[in-house]
Parts: sequence; structure tokens; C-alpha cells
Amino acid sequence: MLRLAPFDIGGLIIKSRHSETRRIALNLIEENLNEFPIKKIYPEISDSKLQGGLDFSETLSLGKPVYRKSIFDNDPKILKLMMGERFEPRVAAIFAQKMDVKPNFLLLVVDEGMEEEEIPDCLKERISFHIDLNSMPFKKIKNFKIKKFGISNAMSLLNKIEMPENFYNELFKIMSTTGITSIRPLFFAVKVASALSALRGLKVVEEKDLIESIGLTLAHKIKNFPPPIEDNQEQNQKNKETNEDKKENKKKSADIPLELLLDAVKVNLPSNVLENIIHGKSNNKSLVNKSGSGQNKISFQRGRPLPSINGIPNGRNKIDVIGTLKSAAPWQLIRKKTLSNENKLKIEFRTSDIQIKKFKDSKNRVIIFTVDASGSLAVGRLAEAKGAIELLLANAYSSRDLVALISFRGDNAETLLTPTRSLSKTKRLLGSLPGGGGTPLASGLMSALKLSIDYSQKGFSPVSIILTDGKANIDLEGEKGRIKALEDSSQVSKLFVSNRLKSIVIDTSQRISQSAKDLAKNLDGEYVILPRANAHQLSNVILNKLN
Repeated sequence: MLRLAPFDIGGLIIKSRHSETRRIALNLIEENLNEFPIKKIYPEISDSKLQGGLDFSETLSLGKPVYRKSIFDNDPKILKLMMGERFEPRVAAIFAQKMDVKPNFLLLVVDEGMEEEEIPDCLKERISFHIDLNSMPFKKIKNFKIKKFGISNAMSLLNKIEMPENFYNELFKIMSTTGITSIRPLFFAVKVASALSALRGLKVVEEKDLIESIGLTLAHKIKNFPPPIEDNQEQNQKNKETNEDKKENKKKSADIPLELLLDAVKVNLPSNVLENIIHGKSNNKSLVNKSGSGQNKISFQRGRPLPSINGIPNGRNKIDVIGTLKSAAPWQLIRKKTLSNENKLKIEFRTSDIQIKKFKDSKNRVIIFTVDASGSLAVGRLAEAKGAIELLLANAYSSRDLVALISFRGDNAETLLTPTRSLSKTKRLLGSLPGGGGTPLASGLMSALKLSIDYSQKGFSPVSIILTDGKANIDLEGEKGRIKALEDSSQVSKLFVSNRLKSIVIDTSQRISQSAKDLAKNLDGEYVILPRANAHQLSNVILNKLN
């Protein structure tokens, strides 16, 4: 398939850790695409190598500007992206942009990532095929062979293939029912179905070609399955049709049953996607923050200056001119011995002299207080919690941190205060904070999670401080049931970990609560016991944890 239309279907993603199975599979693919040169690309590729531009190393060495060509120039090729899950979104966007303008390359992406590491969405959307080798037996791939006959014949037929109009309707139907919103998978499915027909020597796409194409191109892109249609409803709808309507329908091309199309998707559905759908987990990545924004990190663009490091300018960093001069100065007497008299007045630089600026990029904090105001929290303990929050608010105000307040009680959670620096407003809300009712812990955690991710994407560092005894008894749907409530809170806690969000659990019970300790463990956060009638001590403990 890749040989028939290499530049029209994007390429292939191979999900596999380093293994003999992967080596054999890659060799097999590359041997059958040997008409194109293969160029390996790694995540740390510089802008000058990627898009062309001034080559600093050669320029310094030769003493005159030397420009490097872009990897996208020249003849058709295969670009093999190693460790595709580690490519920065900015670099992936460059590939995506080039793929949108009649590309002369085929992408072969090797995905070695764990569950929380994934290839950037802009690349996944533009690549038609996906293979997961992690669960494939070695014997199966070892004895696998690719049939080469019929390729040249199929190439001559490919642009002449016709596709029945009702097949387009079926593709739109399967995409709309499985949550696929991009138009690109539709184009891939049509192209692959046409290629399958061409390989069989046909000029019109048949039903089995369309079904096979759906399994190959759409399975790894789906977000959800539609709810099953009840047999009684379907039968009643069919009984309403008159005999004349049935005769007219027979004249038209028969529609492919939706269940058959869904089965084609399920056959090639990656196991992790199927598991997420079965357990009701969303495939939407809006709750996943992998950019690292909102954290303290090393930056090459802005922030507090740090000592410079040796390196090569790549468009994402800045040269430290003074540091470079200092690095080159001690070597000038030795280097000038090899120079002519007319060049001895010049400063000779080497690649090893170049120094790159480095900064520490610190982000403002957002402290999200998530308070359990349920009946399981005694009135006295709630008063202590309020006192501790007020002390923390005063410190947060002086350090210019933002503060948010979420309360959960009854059957849901409520965001009483979005992130703000208004100390008086927050204290006023705390004073009127009611207590009593059930403990919808999962809802409180979900509200804190959404707020944390929202502000981390804006460049803040969120910290969730959760005051509770951990004894959840209301689930995410607002229904009573301790077992389901604890399961829901555990599932939401895992999202905190996958998004690398910092949290502190404050046990507000009279004695050490195992439920609160388990919650802190699930959140991978700090566990703090609320000292009885000592809000000052509590606030000091939390401040130490925050710093």
C-alpha cells in the first residue's frame, strides 16, 4: 500500500519498543520501499538541519557563510522519525505543515512511548496506518512475507478507480458515530480502498475493499462507539416502510450495515483504545498536559540567567556573545601561529567556543484549596481548616500567588472562587462556607483537576491542597454508594499523576484516616495530618511543602 501511493497516505506509525520483532518489521518495510532513500531523524534535530539555513559550524570553520539545505528539499525520500513520541509539538508542526503542501516524503514514525507518551496529534492525524508490534508474536513477524506482484499494474489503474456514491455516505456515517472529526481519515480511507481494488485488478471499489480500508485507516483514530440500537426500535421502524418504498430501496445500491462497519474497526482497534472505551475513559487529550508549561524548567529564551553552556545555535536558543569571546580568547596565541600576517588581527573561533544562553523560567503559582464541607467533617474541624486557609491566603497574597477555592458537599462540587489575588473576597467566602451532606470526593477532585490543567496551560504552576477525611460516599454521577465513590475518586486521582500535577492531602479526621492516606498515595502527593486546634502549625507545614 505504501508503494502504491506513498505521498498521498502520509505514512506509517509503528508502536514498539526496541526488540528483534521491531528490527525484522522495519527491515521488511524498508526493503520493499528501496526505491526511496531513507533518512533517520531524531527529536533533537536543529532548525538549520530541519528547514535549512546558516550552518554555524561550517561557517566558523571556513570563515565564510555556508548554508545547509532543508531535509524537505530535493528528491522523494522516506523520513524515519525515531522516538516519535519525544518530538516537540513545534517540530512536529513543521512536518505537518510540509505534509499539507504536496509532500515529497513518506513518514515512517517509530513510537517507543509508554502509555502516557504519545506522538503529537498533528502527526497522527496526517498518517493513515498504525501498527502495534508490542503484542505481536515474534513467530508471526518472522515468517511474514510481502507479495510484490501486481504493483505496476495497480499503479496504472489507481487513478482510474471509481467509488460508488453510497460508500461515501457510509464513511461519513462511521466517522460521525465514532467521534472522528477530521476530514483527512476520510481521504485516507477512500485512497486505500481504491488501492485495494487496483491490486485486485478492478475499476470499481467493492464493499469488501471499503470494509478492509476502514479497518486499516480509521481503527486507531476513533474516540468512542455509538450506543447499541435496541432491536424492537429497529424492527418497528422497518415495519413502517411500505412495499413500494422497499422496491425503490432495492433499486438503489444497498447500504452497508453500521454494525458491519463497526466490526471492521474493532478488528484492528489498538488494545489501549478499546480498554479506554470499555471503561468509559475519554480519548480526548484535552485533560492531558504534556507540554510542561506551568513548571519550573530550563529555558533557552527567557527567565533568570544561568551560566551559559557549550552548544550550537538552532533557532531555539541565543548565543552568549561575551561568553563565546571569553571561551575563544585563551586560545588565540596558539591559533594565530597557523594564520598568515594579514589574518592575525582577526579573532579565530571554533565550534567548541560557542556558548549558549541558559535561563531558569519560573512560573507563578496557583494554589487551589479543595475543601470537604460534608457531614463527615465535624464542625470544629471545618473551623480549624478555615483558619488554616486564611493564614495560607495571607502568605499567598504576599508572594503574589493566585488562590482558588472549591467546596464539595451534598452530591456535587462547586467552584466558589476562581483563581484570584483578592484576600478579602476569599475570606468572606470562607466565612459563609456551609457544611453537611454527603461526600462527593470525586467531583471535588475533578473540579480541581480541570482548573489545574486550565491554568497550567496558561503558564502557571498549580498546586491542589485537598482538605478531607477521604471517606467518599457519592460518585461522579451524584449517586450514593461508598464502593463506586471510592473507585471514581481513585480514577480521577490517576489523572493528577498522568498530568504531573502537584497535590497535598490534609487529613481532617480526628485520627489518622486510612482513606485520606490512600488518596494521597493515589495522587502521588504529600500527606499532612491536621493538628487539632492548631491552624498556625498546619499553615506552616503546608508552606514548607510548597517551597
